Amino acid sequence: MGDQGKQKLKILKATYGSEDCGIDVTEGLQLLVKNGRLSLTVSNHFFTDPCPGKVKVLDFAYELPGNELFYSQQVKENGLLIAHLTGGDRIGIFYTNNSTPPKYLERVLTQIDRAAGNVDIITCPWHPIEGNPFPELPWPYHVSQHLTMFLQILKLLLTAQELGSYEYVFFLEHDVLYPEGYFDIEPSSEDVLENTNYMGLCEEGFQPDHPDFKPLHQLAMRLPAAIEHFTSCVQRALAGTDPFLSLEPHGRTRAKRESREPAIHINHGHHFTSYHTTFSKKTIEKSHPYWGAAASWWE
Repeated sequence: MGDQGKQKLKILKATYGSEDCGIDVTEGLQLLVKNGRLSLTVSNHFFTDPCPGKVKVLDFAYELPGNELFYSQQVKENGLLIAHLTGGDRIGIFYTNNSTPPKYLERVLTQIDRAAGNVDIITCPWHPIEGNPFPELPWPYHVSQHLTMFLQILKLLLTAQELGSYEYVFFLEHDVLYPEGYFDIEPSSEDVLENTNYMGLCEEGFQPDHPDFKPLHQLAMRLPAAIEHFTSCVQRALAGTDPFLSLEPHGRTRAKRESREPAIHINHGHHFTSYHTTFSKKTIEKSHPYWGAAASWWE
C-alpha cells in the first residue's frame, strides 16, 4: 500500500559500525522506510559489515514533516529498531504460533498495516513470516499450551515497555482482520478498553450475531496493567493452581468502545471458531459495506 495518510519519515544521518570503524548508511536506511514506518532488527542482512567480528551499533537521526524536533536513536546489532512516528501512546502486539494458514497470516498482517497508521506494531511468531512488514521478536519455545502464550505475550509487553512511553497496548491475533480506525481510542481511566464491534467469518459468509463474549483480540489495556496481568498469569500457570486460567483479564476496571467498522474473526480451523460457540450461524451475510464480499476474504 502507499504512503497516503502516513508521515514521510526522513533519515538525516545514519552510521553503522563500532568505535573504530563504521560506514555511512543514511541512504540505505532511508530505503528501508516502508509506508512511512521504519522498523527492523538491526543486522548485517541490511548493511555491509564494516568491522567483522565486532559488535556494531546503528546510530541515526531522523525527522518528521511539520515537526520542529528531530529524533536520534542508537540500536545495537541484533537489536530491535522502531522509529517512533509521533511519540504516540499506543502500540499493537501481534503473537502467533503460525498455525493459521499462510494466506491468512499475510492478509491479517496486511490489514493491520493498513489500519495501524502511525501506531507502532511489534510481532512475535513461532517461525519467521515471509513479508512481515513489522519487526519480529524470536520465539524458541514451541509447545502448544497457555503458558507459552502467556510468556510470548509478556515478552512483547516488556519489549514495548523498553521501546517507548506507551500507555495503551492492543492485543492482535493471527485470525482477526482489523479495520481502519480500530486503533482510534478516547482516553480512559479504565484498565481495559473493550471493543464490542466484531463479527465472525466462515465459509458461508459473515456472522454478525454473537453472545456477549469479550475475547483478548478485541481488548486494549493500559500497558502497566497488562504487564501486571500477564506476569500474574505466568506465575499461576507455573504453580498449576488454576486449571481454567484464561488469557482475558478479569476483575479489572473496564470501558466499552465500538470501532467504526467491525473486526472480523476468521474461522480457519476444524471447528467453528477457536472459542467454539462465540458466533452464531443463524444469520449469515454474503457481503458487508466495509469488508465487501465474504468470499473474497475466505477463498
